[in-house]
Amino acid sequence: MSKISNSLLMLFYLNNKNTYTKIAELSNYLEVSDREIRRYRDDLEMAGFSIENKTGRYGGYLLVNDVVLSMNINHMKHVLTHQSETNSLIKSNYSLMHEIIQSLKNEQIISKHILSHESIEKLMMINLAIKLRYKIKIDYLSNHHTLIQQTIEPYLIKNIRDIDYLFAVHGKILKSYRISNIRYITQTENPYLFDHNIYQRETNENAYGVYRGKEKYLIKFEVVGKMNQFIESVFNNQLMILEQKQNYGLYQVETYDLNEIKYTFLSLGGTFNVISPEIFKQQLLEEVKKIINKL
Repeated sequence: MSKISNSLLMLFYLNNKNTYTKIAELSNYLEVSDREIRRYRDDLEMAGFSIENKTGRYGGYLLVNDVVLSMNINHMKHVLTHQSETNSLIKSNYSLMHEIIQSLKNEQIISKHILSHESIEKLMMINLAIKLRYKIKIDYLSNHHTLIQQTIEPYLIKNIRDIDYLFAVHGKILKSYRISNIRYITQTENPYLFDHNIYQRETNENAYGVYRGKEKYLIKFEVVGKMNQFIESVFNNQLMILEQKQNYGLYQVETYDLNEIKYTFLSLGGTFNVISPEIFKQQLLEEVKKIINKL
């Protein structure tokens, strides 16, 4: 790949990591020398990206969040300008959209990772619906990897353990929707009555659909084959790469909900092998037995 392409790949790789990344890991990922990695960092710094360099055993490169926040804010403003030309609802609430962008900045919902164009559009449409108290229609990928369509009443967006959730009412029940699993949003101009009692239930952490257990599980697993090319997109920013080479990867992912992540692993088919913990291996085995019995 070209120098520019590799620099961008390195930028997005750093953006998806929550910890310092070793130069050796980056050189292995991009298949270049350590010297080239240092040059890419210099080029990115000259382009305005702040990449912290920490020495020592637990050191490496870290993309500074303030830069990410600035990029997302500028990207949002660009999307807003474009959307106001084609979306009548956004056009008629242009000043309100600027207030929404500022509130997202203050709440630091958009500060941790570089957001895609699609993610920004989703956040803006959801927040506009929340402000106007309008229902929205969504196509949502459930934990069972089934695409479902629902008309919901959005209440708020909240980040729980580095994952953004939309809390909304459907069928008079407050539910949570992982925003990354919302595939499509259709705006409506159908108002709903805001219920403060339902809103209070979320404050008490009783929302249906988000497991908030206190025990954290570290799942160590290996993947063989071409699936390694897509594994990061499957687990988003939850993934830690322990070892990666051609057609093989050793990874670790943390979760507070073994049941939720179980279906993500099953979607990988026969390409993975869970090393630990044993309790998760048993849960996967039981689920596979259920599937076989239904055949």
